Amino acid sequence: SLLSKMGGDVTFSDFVPKVLENLEETVMVNKLRGRVVSLNWEKEAETRGKEASSASWYGGCVDEGEITRFAHLDEGEMFDVIVGTDICYESDHPELLRAVVSRRLKRGGKLFILNAVRSLEIHRRLVDLLGSMCRSVTTESINSEEGKYAVNINEYGCTQHSRYYAGGMQLITALR
Repeated sequence: SLLSKMGGDVTFSDFVPKVLENLEETVMVNKLRGRVVSLNWEKEAETRGKEASSASWYGGCVDEGEITRFAHLDEGEMFDVIVGTDICYESDHPELLRAVVSRRLKRGGKLFILNAVRSLEIHRRLVDLLGSMCRSVTTESINSEEGKYAVNINEYGCTQHSRYYAGGMQLITALR
């Protein structure tokens, strides 16, 4: 949303209909320059040779019919910059994210992922996979010093600090 306020054309994406609806409302209420699209990582991976099963994604709780009303990316659409926040937390996410980045980030493009690292193994796998396809990948701990921590809101709406995550908050920056 900050990128939109600075004049950038922003594409907001998710796969869960309720999140997409919230994104649409956010764009409208805040008068942002941008669009909201449904993006199914498994389908992105499928085009890279991995078979996808949308029914298995999100525990089968997403009905394909619900997401048809949302816009989708064009087949060959690519981006100069991709920004993701708290998007890699399940064991299959690193491979799926690699497929999305491979398909959607232009050569020379930049990727920024700010993530609460729940699993060090998943985080390392993501960094390794991105490293195999990008010119450079760096990680930076966002945990501040002197007992002050990056703040997150958990699923119950309560403040949760980065110290509760195995790897804290990490910023991954990659150049393709």
